[in-house]
Amino acid sequence: MGWAAGSIVMDRVIAALQITVPDAGTRKAIYAALIVEFRDMDWDTENECTDQDTAFDDALRECGEI
Repeated sequence: MGWAAGSIVMDRVIAALQITVPDAGTRKAIYAALIVEFRDMDWDTENECTDQDTAFDDALRECGEI
């Protein structure tokens, strides 16, 4: 069973981090940590959050999704 609401939460996190964390490398590290935690809670709709921030897309790719 998946946790589709995780995408709603992550969309909000992505928007907030883009405003408050100017460094893409730092955002990528934060996203990677969150991706691991969200997946532990059965988040399986990560692809819904792509194309908003390349740092997120890179983190997701490194975590083995896209």
